Amino acid sequence: MYQETTSPGSEPLIVSEVKDHLRVDHDDDDNYIDGLIKAARQFVEKRTGIACLSRSFALYLDQWPDDDVIYLKRKPVTEISKVEYYATDSAAEYSELAVADYEKDVISEPARVKISDAPSLGDKLNAVKVSFTAGYASKNDIPENILQAILVLIGHLYENRQEEITGRTISRLGKGFEYLLSTDQLMTA
Repeated sequence: MYQETTSPGSEPLIVSEVKDHLRVDHDDDDNYIDGLIKAARQFVEKRTGIACLSRSFALYLDQWPDDDVIYLKRKPVTEISKVEYYATDSAAEYSELAVADYEKDVISEPARVKISDAPSLGDKLNAVKVSFTAGYASKNDIPENILQAILVLIGHLYENRQEEITGRTISRLGKGFEYLLSTDQLMTA
């Protein structure tokens, strides 16, 4: 299970940019559009595994992987800060795994941690915790296709505020959205 431990300080798009895309020239929907920006970013991030803007995450596992390699399915990972574990059933806090006992790889996608000497774990849920940072440093670093996919999704949600509208053709999110995301689908090793 992944947990976002810090939130992004901002969104990858601002209301004025989105209004230009939507061709909206009034301020009546600014709060609604602001909410759509966040919702669309979150959807695209979950769909692709991309963290648009830099923030901290924790990955929790119930046990060490059989091959001793932990894959971090968020990208781009910029730092793996620590690996922790519950050493016993009664442990109230995580113990930190010594840096010498694991190797970090933030170059590969997905990023990974190879455990060289996995200690015994207590019989607890979420017995292993990997803390890491993922995301682009600034909006300018986010791939253009990801920003365009967010805009396409916002446009769709803005124009189709309900699932079904009587007397009107329902517009489904087109293939363009899928094409924009297809090059950034999270690849697993």
